[in-house]
Amino acid sequence: MKNYILITFLLFSFNLVAVVTVGSSPGFGTCTYTTIQTAIDSGEAEIRVLNNQDFSENLNINRSVIIKGGYNSCLSAQVDSVGENKTVIRGNNVIGAPVIKINTGLTTLPIVNLYRLQLSDAVDTAFSDGGRGINIGNSNVFLQIIDSLISNNSAEKGAGIYVDDPDDVTVYLTNSIVNGNTASIQGGGMYCANSNTNFIIEGSSLIKENTAFDGGGLFATFSCNVTISAGAHILINGAEAGIMNNIANNAGGGLYVDLGASIKFYGNRYGTGGLLGDPSVPVVLANNHANQKGGGIYADRNATITIEDGLIINNKAENNISGKGGAFYVDNGAELTIKKAPYAECWNVNNHCSSISHNWTDFRGGAVYALRGAKINIDNSRINANVAESGSFAYMQDLTTQAQLKNNFIFENGNSFASNNNKAVIDLSDSATVEIYHNTIANNYIANNNAAISILTSSSLMIKNSIVYNDNNPVLIKDPNSAIDAECVVVNEPLTLLGTVIIDGQPDLIDDVITGYHLGGNSEAIDLCANLDAQIIGLSTDIDGDIRPFDDLSVSNGLGTADAGADESYFNNDVIFNNDFE
Repeated sequence: MKNYILITFLLFSFNLVAVVTVGSSPGFGTCTYTTIQTAIDSGEAEIRVLNNQDFSENLNINRSVIIKGGYNSCLSAQVDSVGENKTVIRGNNVIGAPVIKINTGLTTLPIVNLYRLQLSDAVDTAFSDGGRGINIGNSNVFLQIIDSLISNNSAEKGAGIYVDDPDDVTVYLTNSIVNGNTASIQGGGMYCANSNTNFIIEGSSLIKENTAFDGGGLFATFSCNVTISAGAHILINGAEAGIMNNIANNAGGGLYVDLGASIKFYGNRYGTGGLLGDPSVPVVLANNHANQKGGGIYADRNATITIEDGLIINNKAENNISGKGGAFYVDNGAELTIKKAPYAECWNVNNHCSSISHNWTDFRGGAVYALRGAKINIDNSRINANVAESGSFAYMQDLTTQAQLKNNFIFENGNSFASNNNKAVIDLSDSATVEIYHNTIANNYIANNNAAISILTSSSLMIKNSIVYNDNNPVLIKDPNSAIDAECVVVNEPLTLLGTVIIDGQPDLIDDVITGYHLGGNSEAIDLCANLDAQIIGLSTDIDGDIRPFDDLSVSNGLGTADAGADESYFNNDVIFNNDFE
């Protein structure tokens, strides 16, 4: 009797908020409609759809609506009791049509919420630019996609989700997957081409195994804005989230970003007051592949990429002998910034919150390839095991191409199995410029007669307060027309790098592939250098977040009390200091 009264009350309540149900129930109540489109056309605010059948429909949405899937029966839909499986909508009813077409025009901003749906099997045709999981086109909409799957759709552009030139579009992808979609031209997973468009990819969302000629996972152009905070501990528990395993037949395996578009990755808290995001997991860019350029990301024509607390791993660009930019290809005024978020905690127990590792190309720039006025800024990152023939970490070329590296561990880059093919770790040519402050560059795999750093054809290097130590290799190769400004550097040989306080000494590095290359108690890098914090923003703490400079009273000071390299040593002092005053 009590259960009957409760169900009656719930049914009465939901009828008040204009809920309708769709499907054919196996003996558990009766649904309002048998097709989803009929329910949309009815004008009701909320539509609940059964999951015990596949719906072969191409839906047209022209108003605000909530569509929820995942219900086992009409009765469970009426009382909002969700089952385990999503509702499957296959867009193969009309060849060339999307699974869902948002057709609201430009005069209003409708709100559309999609829950627990699988949108699949929309097919492009040779006669028109069709297909797609969701086609927003030029319509305005605030769209939330929650706990859903967009898979196995095809199109010329934006096979999963497509936005062209609206006045106002925001798409939230929350705990959802865009997987296995194919675009013949651009944006296998997602596509946007307008400054009024915002994509927000959050929670455990995953853009995976999508394919395109350019931008396998996502293609963003004409100042489109993309924010990605989806992350997981992919190396610990095998979970997947972020941008993974996408393929571009040309450029931008994970993402292709062009013409002022902006991509922001957040692996920590962000937004006003730090109320958004999750500091417990890194934002992920992993296992993406381009056949030419930019395995992870291809950025061109004033695009901007910002990554805070990211895990950038196993991205690849290869084309027999001409691949460039295993993780990043940055061209034509585009800008790449990788850094630690401004919070004490992060996903990594050693406080190494930004990691760039195991990216690969068969030619130039294992992690980064930059040219034609690109700007590269990488801070407080752990950079290791990246591979390329030239510039196993980074290759930079052309006048006005500039890079600034601060507080990084750069170690074990190059191919340990074929070290005779490894040239410089950092390679500059054709008037490129790089500034290096408080970096530890050590134990990289470098071929005989090559060096850790190569600057050729009128390029410029400034290196201060750093360590460059590879036992049997020169520190630097340069030509007569290239310029060097070096101060306070600990090196393994003193002949190739000339400047102020260049120490041919023992850095006493504690070699640990997990925690990085910290200074031991006997390091000649301790209290060797002047404090640069007043000149260069971001050097008041070291890569671990420890305060810099710290005066080790057991060591005589050199130019000042700051240590050379990325680590500020507290090794010789009281235990209280070794534990950050805790």
